[in-house]
Amino acid sequence: MGKTQLKEPLGAENYSIWKVRFTQLCIREGIQDALEEEPAEDDTKAKENSRKAQSIMSENVQDFLLKTVTRAKSAKEAWDALEQRFAGTTKQRKYSLLGNYMRLKQGDAESVQDYVGRAIALRDDLLGVDHKLDDEEFTWKVLDGVLPKLSMIQRILMNHDPLPKLNSVVASLHQEENKLKEENRSAAFLSTGASSRPNSGSNRRSSGGGSSGVTNKSSLKCFYCGEAGHLKKECKKFLAKKAKGGGEGSTKDDGGGSGGGKPSASQASGSPPQMSYVTFGSGENPLVWILDSGATHHMTPDVSDLVDVRPLSEAEKFLINVANGQEVRVEAVGKLVVTSNIVEGEEVAFNHVYVAPGAVVKLLSISALGAKGGEVMMDGARAQLRKHGRLVLEGQMRNGLYALEGVQVVRRSTGCEASLPQHGSCAHRHGAQTPDLASWIPALPMSIPTTMPSRTMTSRLS
Repeated sequence: MGKTQLKEPLGAENYSIWKVRFTQLCIREGIQDALEEEPAEDDTKAKENSRKAQSIMSENVQDFLLKTVTRAKSAKEAWDALEQRFAGTTKQRKYSLLGNYMRLKQGDAESVQDYVGRAIALRDDLLGVDHKLDDEEFTWKVLDGVLPKLSMIQRILMNHDPLPKLNSVVASLHQEENKLKEENRSAAFLSTGASSRPNSGSNRRSSGGGSSGVTNKSSLKCFYCGEAGHLKKECKKFLAKKAKGGGEGSTKDDGGGSGGGKPSASQASGSPPQMSYVTFGSGENPLVWILDSGATHHMTPDVSDLVDVRPLSEAEKFLINVANGQEVRVEAVGKLVVTSNIVEGEEVAFNHVYVAPGAVVKLLSISALGAKGGEVMMDGARAQLRKHGRLVLEGQMRNGLYALEGVQVVRRSTGCEASLPQHGSCAHRHGAQTPDLASWIPALPMSIPTTMPSRTMTSRLS
C-alpha cells in the first residue's frame, strides 16, 4: 500500500469517514487547496496540485466511482461531484443508524464485552455521518440496554452522581457478569453432586424448611457468623438472636446508640437510613483488598489500615447492605495508602475509605474510582487500575472477584488535607496524637505492622 493510498477506498456506505481521511491525506501532501477552489489559468503550481489531488482521488475510490472522478476537469469538480452523489445516501444511513441506536439492547447470549463493542462501533458509525453522541448520554444508553440479570449493578451505577465514565461502567458490568458465571458454576456443581447421591432419608438433613439436597456442607459458609459447614438458616447464633426478637434485619450494638433494641437516629426520625450496596462472593481472604463493581464506597473493617482517620458524626453515619442481607454501619472515614504491585517504590492513595465494623472484606469501589478519574480495565483474568493512563495496580481473579495481591498497606500519616485556616476543625491537630480509635469503634482488629515501608511517590485515585 502506497503512502497516498487509504486503507479503505470510497464505497457505497463509507463516504463520511472517507471524506475526513482523504482530506487529511491531502493536507499531509500539501494539496488540500485543490479540493476547495479551482486553479487560476496562470497558476501553474495550483494546476499541478489539482492534477495530483485528482490522481490520488482516483486511487482511493472503488471502480464504480472511477468515471465520476476521472471525467471531472479538476480535483474540486470531482470532489463536489462525490459530495452531491452521496448527500442523500448519507442522510438515509444516518437515520438508519439512529434507529439502531435507539433499539440498542444486549442480546440474550451476548457477553458484556461483545455488547459494548457493538455499541461503540455504532457510535463510531454515527460519528462517520457527522452525528456525535454525548459521552454521558452514550454511557447511560449502554447501561439502559443491559440484560435483566445485571439489573442490580445497573441501578447502582445509574444512581451514582456523577455517572461513572464508560470504562468504569464496562469494568463493573464485566465483573458482575463474571460473578454470575461463578455462582452458576457453583450452583451447577452442588446440584450435580446432590443428584448423584442416593435418595435416602438417612442421608439427607433437614433444615426445618424441607431437605436441602446437599449432603456435604463442608464447602458452604454461613453468611451470618462466617463459619463453614452450615447455612444461615441453620446457624445457632442466628436462630438464638431471632428467638430473642432480634430479627433478621437488626444490627449489633455498634457503639452509636442503635444497639439493645433502641432505634437509630434515622429510625427515630422516621427517615430511612442512607444505603450503600456491597456485593461479594465467599471464600475471600479478609486481608486482601478487593476491587468490587457492586460497592458504592471504599470500605474496611480494620481502622488500622487507614491514616488521617476521623470519627463520623451521627448525621454522617449510614448503613451498608452487604450481599447476605446484613447491615453494617460505618463509624469513621480515612485515607488508605498502599504500595503499588506494578511500579516498585510507588504508593497509591485512596481518599474517603469508610470504617465499617462487622464487614468481612476490604473493598475498593470501581464506581467511586471512575468518578475520581481512575480507569479500571478488565480482561477476565485480571483487572488493571490506571491513573492518567499509567498502570499502578493490578488485581487477579479469585472466586469471581479481583484481588489486589502483593500490595502492602502503608500505615503512616500523610498529613491533613484540609487548608490551614480550617485545620482546627479536623479530627487531629498539629503536634497532637490521633485519638484512641478503639474507644469509639468497638471490636475492631487493631494490627500493628512490624515493618514500616519507605516510599516516596504517591498517586491519588479517589
